[in-house]
Amino acid sequence: MKYLTLGFLVLSFFLLCCKKNIKRNKDIHERLIYFKSSTTMTMDDIVKLDHRAYQKLQSNEFNKKTDTIRFDKEIIYISYLSIVNGCADYSGDIEIKKDSIFLKLNNINGIECTEQRCDRLIFKIRNPNKEKYKVVKW
Repeated sequence: MKYLTLGFLVLSFFLLCCKKNIKRNKDIHERLIYFKSSTTMTMDDIVKLDHRAYQKLQSNEFNKKTDTIRFDKEIIYISYLSIVNGCADYSGDIEIKKDSIFLKLNNINGIECTEQRCDRLIFKIRNPNKEKYKVVKW
């Protein structure tokens, strides 16, 4: 009986987790087909940066040396470096208004702290009409 109860609890936990993930995916814009966030610099690495390099990472502007915006056939590929919360896990999203695409990050684990890290954020967006958009960082 003890193992049956334990098995039921574990199964219930997995079902609840899956249900939350399914709901979370429905909330994402239909044209966002891929998002990835990977850490490129830890807090220790960021502290070693000079002021100018840190400002570039914090900037709302894209850096031509480290960031990419490419309009390929029916896909928009965007890759950039950004300072993010060091304790958070993120999912990506977008918002399209007129001629602009707004890139968004959602903190999916809800954890916030004072630590920072630098992540490479990659978005792939379906663009069936091959439109040229202005891209705005989160």
